[in-house]
Amino acid sequence: MKKSHALILGAVLVGGLSLGSTGAQASVINGVPPASQGGPVVKEDIAPGTPLIGPGAPAAEGAATRGTPQCGNSAYAPPGGPGVYGPVSQATCALLGYESYLANYSWSMAAATDTQACVEGAGWSPAGAETWYAISCGSGGNADVSWGNVAAYQKVKAYSISVISGGSLDWH
Repeated sequence: MKKSHALILGAVLVGGLSLGSTGAQASVINGVPPASQGGPVVKEDIAPGTPLIGPGAPAAEGAATRGTPQCGNSAYAPPGGPGVYGPVSQATCALLGYESYLANYSWSMAAATDTQACVEGAGWSPAGAETWYAISCGSGGNADVSWGNVAAYQKVKAYSISVISGGSLDWH
């Protein structure tokens, strides 16, 4: 690969992605029109300079279509057991999907962590509502979730299986 991994993964967003003030109209981004014209629906503000990945991204050398390690992040699964989620962790790249697209999530507990976790990943229902999908429980796992024709950041939340110890995990 050439240059930095983040830039090679997809086109770099020059202008911000955002919904119009009414929430009904999406901006045109790097020539990608709103869904009514065939492009993904922008579901949240995407910061200027954010790399875009996925099959809905403008063509670029090295564009990724599945969970991408360079775009992932880390998350924390606090002690407390089921229902005690850590903060939501957001990817460093925006994902552009298309109708019926499935986004992949892959995760593993950090090496020094001595606990297991249950992880959920954000996706989008066919009606366009953000939905949390169970990925897996244990020391790691992966799953595909419904994404569809959406432009947004992938997100993860987790909880520790243990009520007395928490731990960190890495995901993409």
